[in-house]
Amino acid sequence: MTNLNKIFRDFSFNIAFIQLHQRQINVFVKNEIIKLKRNDSFSMNNFCFNSPIDGEEIQFAVKESSNVEQIKLIQIQKNKEFQWLLAESYEYYEKFLHNIYAYLIYQKKIEIPNEYSHIQ
Repeated sequence: MTNLNKIFRDFSFNIAFIQLHQRQINVFVKNEIIKLKRNDSFSMNNFCFNSPIDGEEIQFAVKESSNVEQIKLIQIQKNKEFQWLLAESYEYYEKFLHNIYAYLIYQKKIEIPNEYSHIQ
């Protein structure tokens, strides 16, 4: 296997892994939304922390939310996770281009730009 094939294989593997995460997120979101649509209820969330002095639980907020609000929050979270996957994809693509460029220079298929010609 040539280095070029390895570079492409590594890139393909990384993108496939990201696509797998994307599919898992979609399945999770779909299942959660189905569960929420079955019930027409409210959710009550208490937000607490333990006191550093005596360890007693101190409540600092209460949030009541409907299923519609919870579905919106799930969709917002899904979008945030997709944004992260997109950023990771671009990082892998950037690394792929960098490796291809380095390979082509090493194989003398392209010339090093003049501003970098002093680097050996």
